[in-house]
Amino acid sequence: MSLRKIDSALQMEEACCAFFAQFLESLPVSVVLLRGEPGAGKTTFCRGFMRAMSIRENINSATFNLHNRYEGSRGVLHHYDLYRLQKVAELEELGFLEDWHRVDHAPTVHAIEWGDRALPHIGPGVPVFLVEISIDEKDDSLRHIQFYRRQGEQLLSLH
Repeated sequence: MSLRKIDSALQMEEACCAFFAQFLESLPVSVVLLRGEPGAGKTTFCRGFMRAMSIRENINSATFNLHNRYEGSRGVLHHYDLYRLQKVAELEELGFLEDWHRVDHAPTVHAIEWGDRALPHIGPGVPVFLVEISIDEKDDSLRHIQFYRRQGEQLLSLH
């Protein structure tokens, strides 16, 4: 994957597709924690998963539903938005803690916006990746994306 400026929704989706192909497609289940301020492009990034997994539906923000499930011919995407959740008990009540270990149809990707709250509750056997999306300080039409493994190993940085 080459480093380049991310200045459009299409480029954000392409970055996600490449990330999926390189790191996630061969895994039966994975969790991707999406970090970024409101408007940074977390939901737009998830559209790339849909494209990579041949999902034909339109992605909706999970802010009000908390969880949306999409199935395509190349896998299943679970899209969560934990922004409104305040306590870990809410994750348990909604059944999310069990969901993050389940494989619907390989590959299964659990993309979690505001997922920092979830990380301590995801077992060590589940591959976890962190995607940080930030808005450029000088040009708010540009995005920077950094990819990490759970252990903090940086995989890639797109500017």
